[in-house]
Amino acid sequence: MKLSSKLSYFAIPLLLVGGGVTYKVLNAPPKVEEILIPENRVQINFLLSEFNISGECIPEDVADKILQHHIVPMQRVRNKINIPIWASVKSSYRDVNWEIYRGRNGASEHVFAGKGAVDWTCADYENNKDIFLEAVLKYTEYNRIAIYDNYIHCDYKETASGKREIYNSNWQLQK
Repeated sequence: MKLSSKLSYFAIPLLLVGGGVTYKVLNAPPKVEEILIPENRVQINFLLSEFNISGECIPEDVADKILQHHIVPMQRVRNKINIPIWASVKSSYRDVNWEIYRGRNGASEHVFAGKGAVDWTCADYENNKDIFLEAVLKYTEYNRIAIYDNYIHCDYKETASGKREIYNSNWQLQK
């Protein structure tokens, strides 16, 4: 289909349930009913800014990883447990320089050299922690999960056992 330069076109991004994005192209501004999310799409309750501790610009490849590997799977968790969840203190993407400036070595999963990491929390964490953890285990593919007093750290780093592992806040293996 050839797009005429005389017309304005609008693309509505639609997130696919399995991850990824498709676009619906319109030759006029979208009507409300055209942007409603059908059942096979994931309605997103997160903003990228909620995943950026430094407030600096997020590289496009990192934004894609946050969306595909963290937002989409955790939106399913949120929908299943019907409890608000969010990135704890915007603790997801951290630039290498941000890490080094704070005395870290810059090798954290939070710098997104791989699929990255997010520290997730939820409403009334103390009382909802168990159901939250159960849903993370059931509906995501996170490989390493560390349980802290106020949040759950989730990432995809390969483990020594080659299996999903659960740790306490001191990174001692629990399961």
